Amino acid sequence: MANPAYLAADKAAQTGVLVSVQSEDAIYPKENLQDAITAKLFRGSSLTDQWIEYDFGTSVTLDVWGIANHNLSASVSATLRAGATTAPSTLIHTFTYRAADIYGSFTPASHRFWRLTISDSLAEAISIGWMPVGELVTLPVAPRYGGESGLEERTIEEETQAGVDWVFRQFQRRVETYPFRFRHLYRADFETLHNAVGGRSAPMMWIPDSANPDVIFGRKEAGFALREIPSPAIIDNAGGIEPVYDYELQIRADSRGLNVGL
Repeated sequence: MANPAYLAADKAAQTGVLVSVQSEDAIYPKENLQDAITAKLFRGSSLTDQWIEYDFGTSVTLDVWGIANHNLSASVSATLRAGATTAPSTLIHTFTYRAADIYGSFTPASHRFWRLTISDSLAEAISIGWMPVGELVTLPVAPRYGGESGLEERTIEEETQAGVDWVFRQFQRRVETYPFRFRHLYRADFETLHNAVGGRSAPMMWIPDSANPDVIFGRKEAGFALREIPSPAIIDNAGGIEPVYDYELQIRADSRGLNVGL
């Protein structure tokens, strides 16, 4: 397993970044791409073609592009181009399809205009919940074995007078727990992650294995708690004794729930 990586600073959400689109449903405006709410959709008016362009006003360096909560099909063609003028032509990346959530990582490049072009064939207009972009931060160690993976659900449950159960599922979301063990030397890297997203305050893009297409758009657990491993799990360095910590990082995917754009 390769080391995990994350994007906490969405450069498309910065003040002054302009977004343009080929077509737009006024009920689901293009600004929804920049608000970090995956359930709040942008929707075009085309079933087959859509381009989305970010104008940063000046050159910015990117090496990752996320597409959260999309309705694209497995036959989609999605490419990213960039350049110094609108409708840029320099090919940066061709995306590999993945249901619901996609990300693309590429060699860092600096340009002012960045355009995603989508070609597909759908039964409804092309839609995307959130499109964060920026520069990935890779953690210095990979998770250990023994993590947890599953789905969290919340329901409303009632019972009729005749004793018939009525259960309504409000939402379902993915929850992943990653156990880490690392030297004190790497503590700052994990604290940086925690502070960058304010615990649970801000959503982020989490890539569990940077050699794998899996991606989660969600939030980490609140708080930051390490457990020091007792001797002999202590590393003797030339400068003295360095503690070793166990840490469980939990990521909860954002619920797609009700489309709050409705």
